[in-house]
Amino acid sequence: MPSFLYEAKDRNGRAQSGRVQAETQAAASYRLKLQGYSDVRFHTEPQSGARAAAEGHRIPPAVSPAQELRARHHRSGFPAALLGAYVSNAFLWLPFCGWALWSLYVGPPFGVGALLSFVLAGLALLFPLWAALPVALYAQLLQARSWARWDEVLAISQRIERLGRWLPLQSVLIDTTFSRAAALAAKGDITEAMVIASEYSTQLQPRYVYLSRLNMIYAAARAWSDMGKNQALAVSLSHRGTSEIIEYATTLVWRLHQHDEAAVLLDEVRDNEMTPLARAYFDYASGLVALARGRHAAADTLLTQAATALDSQPGNAMVESMHDFIQAHRVLCLGAMGRKPEAARLLRRVLPRLKAFGELELTRRCAAATVGH
Repeated sequence: MPSFLYEAKDRNGRAQSGRVQAETQAAASYRLKLQGYSDVRFHTEPQSGARAAAEGHRIPPAVSPAQELRARHHRSGFPAALLGAYVSNAFLWLPFCGWALWSLYVGPPFGVGALLSFVLAGLALLFPLWAALPVALYAQLLQARSWARWDEVLAISQRIERLGRWLPLQSVLIDTTFSRAAALAAKGDITEAMVIASEYSTQLQPRYVYLSRLNMIYAAARAWSDMGKNQALAVSLSHRGTSEIIEYATTLVWRLHQHDEAAVLLDEVRDNEMTPLARAYFDYASGLVALARGRHAAADTLLTQAATALDSQPGNAMVESMHDFIQAHRVLCLGAMGRKPEAARLLRRVLPRLKAFGELELTRRCAAATVGH
């Protein structure tokens, strides 16, 4: 039976958190309300638990509900987005506010110029607030996606798409559409997901850019074989682009267990010039290959390099998600090297993410690596 992580208020208004088992989220909500809880908010969806039950797995409860919620809560929100909007638009509101302050300093009687300065200053101060709303919504979308909260992704996507009728959000709308498609794929409707994505099949050029976007849908549906074929085509159409090769190699070694083929691909781009982020992903893929070959010390070094590089980009929800997966594979290295206490501590830190994405096999391997601690 699916297990739902929740936070709510009890009859006395105190914040509570926990997990409740029910067939559906509606049934879970009803059960909690019968117990006197209000303001119930769920943070997990039934896909992970249902998949675990179907495959005969049980995800170990190595972290408490409160610890899991702390891991899942975003570090920033609308206040941070609003502050960023005011900072980035200071060139707009500062001059008008300076003019208005000067008018106040001069004092009454206020002429037409002074009144105009007040109106323009007010409008200029309202603009960052208006601009911050889509920024905050997009940040929430990425955060929901990075925790596989697919119902929330669908709801936020619809809000952003409605805002897109009034604001120039083309770049955000593309990612929003593919996020919505990924959510549908995760919930079992990959056909509808591909139909939605096809809206951009001619707009996103070159062709491999569109194919790279489709990987989000295949990953959400856990269609690893299809994802590998799609990435192989993207590699070919990109004339063996570095980013496309790294993504394909990662899928080969992690999802398709073809580490020799992945190693050949990575050797092809090893000496290419890369951005720091691309180099981090290259080290991650190389670490996975070393891990698959049983070279645990070398794998741990590469994975640590990748995680350290990603540490320099705080606040990016998707990067933080990848960071947790890198650390999860480090658990396997540490356990194999006999550093089980360190492996167990690291597993407790990344387990909420593994549970959110239903990474049952990786969770099982990590739990086995810490046995004896």
